[in-house]
Amino acid sequence: MTWVLYGTSHCHLCTAAETILRAVAQTRPLTWVVMDIALDDDLMALYADRIPVLTETTSQQVLAWPFSPLDVLRFWESLHAAT
Repeated sequence: MTWVLYGTSHCHLCTAAETILRAVAQTRPLTWVVMDIALDDDLMALYADRIPVLTETTSQQVLAWPFSPLDVLRFWESLHAAT
């Protein structure tokens, strides 16, 4: 599975989201890439007022902010149960 965290630099919510993902990654095999929406006009139009947004690219499932570690765990488990 490929996970993408959409955000932008100097976004305190995006920093908080990464902290949550790092905590979850201590208990689950979760890796992600950070995509800066400011570098892409289409992403900016799609996510500008919603960041941070966590997406699993294969299923196109989205977990939008606000989310907690428990929300990420449930998201992860729901996607793994579907495979």
